[in-house]
Amino acid sequence: RESEGRWRTLMETSPQLILMIDRQGQILFANHGMAGLGGGRLAGYQVFDFLPGENFLQKQDTLNKVFRARAPLSFELSVPQADGETYWFSCNISPVVDQGRVDLAIYSATDITSLKRAEAALRESEELYRRAIEAAGAVPYFRDYKSNTFGFMGAGIVELTGYSALDITPDKW
Repeated sequence: RESEGRWRTLMETSPQLILMIDRQGQILFANHGMAGLGGGRLAGYQVFDFLPGENFLQKQDTLNKVFRARAPLSFELSVPQADGETYWFSCNISPVVDQGRVDLAIYSATDITSLKRAEAALRESEELYRRAIEAAGAVPYFRDYKSNTFGFMGAGIVELTGYSALDITPDKW
């Protein structure tokens, strides 16, 4: 009973979606739903909507590899929504080896949507900064004074000096 209570607490409070699936892709257990991945009760449904691949055969092959190779599989999954938003998940499928047989696998998914959105915002910010620097005719660079090297030299250095970034060394400049 004590171990059952611990298991229930772990499953109910885990922020990850945890599924137990069989060889046919049937979801036998789901600890809870997750926005972007089925939302409600998933037990009884198929896992194929949550696997990478362009079609059913590719998705089925992906699942079969986990069972045949007895090796975990990790992947990122994007799930477009009807409202235009896309949810992102970091997923792992691990085979459950019991007395030498693999009849079940554990599928876990962590919502990484906020991370993907932050990465996209950073890329946009970097692109805006790059365009602003180029438009200003500036040459950004990074000089490491401890090692007396340039870690970065903008491409505009050629127009400014006639030398390429590779020709510019701290001892000469």
